[in-house]
Amino acid sequence: RERPASGHANSRTPQDSAICEGDKVYLDIDKDRIQQLRQGRSDIVQLLGRVGVVEGTTASGEAVVIFGPRKYKISNSFLKKVLAVKVGDRVQVLSDKDKVTQFQDGHGGFNLNMRPSLGKVGDVVKIDSDGDVVVQFEGIKWCYNPACLIAAPGK
Repeated sequence: RERPASGHANSRTPQDSAICEGDKVYLDIDKDRIQQLRQGRSDIVQLLGRVGVVEGTTASGEAVVIFGPRKYKISNSFLKKVLAVKVGDRVQVLSDKDKVTQFQDGHGGFNLNMRPSLGKVGDVVKIDSDGDVVVQFEGIKWCYNPACLIAAPGK
């Protein structure tokens, strides 16, 4: 089922389209839904902010996602596509500090000096070998987990 970005019915993005084999995805859950996801799967929390690749789907419709060396069956309602970007694209950083901090774990961390970039639009200047995205904002560059980025308004 397709879901609107940020919970707003009018803010549809390519990240909201159906999840398919080969898509890069991340867990898109808030604190209230973590407990629902954790039931019987205590290791799932370590995947928050990690990017995985959809290998396929189960007969019940769950996505089979590869995170590192392990595979997980996860309901599509907990997944969101990673924005596909290239150098020169304009992107917007999520404005939710807690979510960005969580997603930056394992991706260089969240530095308090990054706060002014939350919710801001910048230009992709580099994509590193791990898939992290370097975004420039008026002369300042920060490296972000791609899960922290959405399409810039009007893109």
